[in-house]
Amino acid sequence: MKNSNFTFKNFLSLKDLKQGTLYFISTNINFFFQLLFIPIFLNYLGAEKYGLWVLIISISSFCRIFFSGLNHSAVKFLSFTKNEFIKKSYCSNILSLYFISFATFVFFYCIAIILNNIFPLIDKIGLVKIDLLLLGILFLFFKVTEEIILSICIGYGNVLFSTILSVFSKTMIFIVQIMLLVGQQEIYEIFLGSCITNFITTLILFYLINKKIGIFETYNLFILYNKNKILEIINYIKGIIISNISIIINQNIDKILVSKLVGLEILAFYNISFMIFNIIHSFFGSFFYFLLPKLSIIKIHKNNFNNIFYKLQFNVIFIGFFGILLIYLLDDIILKLWLANNFNLELSIYINYFLVVNFLILPSITVYYFTLSKKNTKIHAIVSLLNLVISILLMLILSYYLSVIGIIISKVSILFASIVGMIYLKRTYKN
Repeated sequence: MKNSNFTFKNFLSLKDLKQGTLYFISTNINFFFQLLFIPIFLNYLGAEKYGLWVLIISISSFCRIFFSGLNHSAVKFLSFTKNEFIKKSYCSNILSLYFISFATFVFFYCIAIILNNIFPLIDKIGLVKIDLLLLGILFLFFKVTEEIILSICIGYGNVLFSTILSVFSKTMIFIVQIMLLVGQQEIYEIFLGSCITNFITTLILFYLINKKIGIFETYNLFILYNKNKILEIINYIKGIIISNISIIINQNIDKILVSKLVGLEILAFYNISFMIFNIIHSFFGSFFYFLLPKLSIIKIHKNNFNNIFYKLQFNVIFIGFFGILLIYLLDDIILKLWLANNFNLELSIYINYFLVVNFLILPSITVYYFTLSKKNTKIHAIVSLLNLVISILLMLILSYYLSVIGIIISKVSILFASIVGMIYLKRTYKN
């Protein structure tokens, strides 16, 4: 793997494409269920309540900050070696960091519950009731925990098994949500049912993965704890933590701003268009995610970098152009069939703008994963922070003049931020 003649041809294998496909299915099956969930939700509860659902999920997503980088660490470090003892040691120390994050999360969550009981007169934060927000945060916590467990499974090379378990969990949650919707339940009951179901599926996933690869046997803090490995993992994820904070803010502040500018009903349609934007973007990201271990261990020289990086860029842009063009040509027909009476002309306009932005930011995907593969993720954090700053500035300025369209256009910020990452990469990979 340290061959200086390593090229694009022998870099991207059929196995990578298969694993990328499995990972795409695993991570995006939730989007597929959302495609089924949204028209049912709109029919039973209406656009405004769906907008409220979106707002709660967006605010709750900030709890992901507590667990930033652990899933990436599991894939990177567990895939890095075939030595079982070293792999067990890494797994043990990643789990140690998870339990520290878990304890911190529980501490702040309990404080939030206590404060909510002490000050019962504070019923809402903005448009969101506090009890709904607390349930939303709990739901996101179970989802994050599940993702980390599945990442450990992937790190051990059990990609297909991880995909099956992920699909099983998301299917169970979807079935419960639909049953509650059809049963005319309100948002609170849907969140409560989702939390209980996700808790049960997380326990099932942990049991099955532990039975297959022995996570519980692997985790022995006193025997396998290694200060150097803990520091190595922390050194890797510290840049990712900053990056994740930037990404979480960037991916959710727009929804909060839309709800303030034009209300929950328009937020519902904005989120549908944003979801389609995310599906396209994550399609390409899924394949790069499985190149992460390979990017981390090969010795790339300047000639290798030019051969691999630019050909990956070309393939992403080439395939992306025709894929996005096809969606653009068919979007109205698909939307009318999908949403029927809930079809909204504004939704079609939002999607068209998001498709243009999607094409413009395709080159940033390659930069993202190349910077993420570096041992020091400082540059990854810098690119993400720069993206956040540019995005917020563009969002505030453009939303004033163009309202929701301006917020969509502000998403091109990642393209400008990626130029910094690109310059860094070109200087890093030298002969």
